[in-house]
Amino acid sequence: MSQNDQLHKKMELNFKCKQFIGNSEPIIALKEMICRVAPSEETILIQGESGTGKEIIALALHIQSNRPEKLFLPVDCAGISKNLIESELFGHEKGAFTGAETAHQGLIRSADGGTIFLDEIGELPLSTQAKLLRFLQEKTVRAVGQLKRHPVNVRIIAATNKDLFEEVKRKTFREDLFYRLNVITLEAVPLRDREEDLPLLSHYFLTKFKTPVSPVKSISIETEKIMADYNWPGNVRELENFIRRAITIGLHETIQPSDLPTTMTNSSNNKIDRNLSLSNLEKNAIEEALKISKGNRSAAADMLEIGVATLYRKLKKYNLD
Repeated sequence: MSQNDQLHKKMELNFKCKQFIGNSEPIIALKEMICRVAPSEETILIQGESGTGKEIIALALHIQSNRPEKLFLPVDCAGISKNLIESELFGHEKGAFTGAETAHQGLIRSADGGTIFLDEIGELPLSTQAKLLRFLQEKTVRAVGQLKRHPVNVRIIAATNKDLFEEVKRKTFREDLFYRLNVITLEAVPLRDREEDLPLLSHYFLTKFKTPVSPVKSISIETEKIMADYNWPGNVRELENFIRRAITIGLHETIQPSDLPTTMTNSSNNKIDRNLSLSNLEKNAIEEALKISKGNRSAAADMLEIGVATLYRKLKKYNLD
């Protein structure tokens, strides 16, 4: 592929996934996958650390789907009481339980025709997981206290920062639901694995949050160096909060090292020892797995507890092809 073709492809992907900012190799691969799977009606599971933009991925999937004009409804499963989550999702009849003074059709029926995004799905109680599995199989819901089942045409996108496979082993997540959700899985990329996107994201947040009362317009070279050496454990959300903070307290046109929180300037949080960086540890683990498996990539992926597609991407990233 020529350089012009690559540039055209990158611009096309950016246009299609304009909610998703980044031109790094992992993000381009993720955008390509979003465009590929979004038009399907399959349930999609998004896995990744907190702050990596799982809801943005879900929104991009909805916009590229065959129902973009319909409702996109995010639901924080961790933010709803476990005693209420079933009636919130599936609805309830008036008087079905103490406090149910009026009928409620439920969030799933509210999103009929559109997309419902179940964030932190690993927090659902087992009883609610069973009911969700039945909905995924039958595409009907039955409200609490009701006998009638209602057909619903809604696409489910789920997300978690937990390792659901480990949760299945612990018996805290249903195995049958895990495999039903795990048909198509997308990995949200941590910020430390897409460092080249840091300037682009920083500029986006600077533009988004700038105010008439703040002099801050850019980031100093010294501050950029510190930011590049930082691990960003809170990922893009941490970067967003940092930029908002710097705009609020900054006294100069450029964000200075003195504007940085102590968590960023503390050497224990910076990538001083490159040999102990997560990237190097990951590369070494991949090399060891390939050595033990005598080059069998499927076996190596099983040892590393990652998908074969993820292994191929990391092989390319670390030039281990």
